[in-house]
Amino acid sequence: MTSPTIPPAVELPAEIAPYVEVLRVIEERRQKLNEYWEIAETHLKNALGNAEIGTVHGVEAVYWRHVKGKTTTDYKRLRLDHPEVIPLLQSYAKVGNPSRRFTLANAAAATKPKSASP
Repeated sequence: MTSPTIPPAVELPAEIAPYVEVLRVIEERRQKLNEYWEIAETHLKNALGNAEIGTVHGVEAVYWRHVKGKTTTDYKRLRLDHPEVIPLLQSYAKVGNPSRRFTLANAAAATKPKSASP
């Protein structure tokens, strides 16, 4: 299976560039909100103790349910213990559909315009 050809970088129009900064600000705020979420979640979990449901004024407000652990196969150990099954394992391999992941580039590099070479 061959990898798809990656097209070259495209220069974004000037009117689109401010959206990069908008995303950076949102990402910074999201990280801060995640910190607040974790603090609040920790307090609630401590208050719940072993209970799965927490109520506020008699109304269910939070759940901290027990979830069955995920069962997986230790393929590394299986390959070591039974190398003869590798071709069989490969014949059952499934590959998901390719997708694209959107991420922000390094902030310092993206905010400085390229200077012309002397």
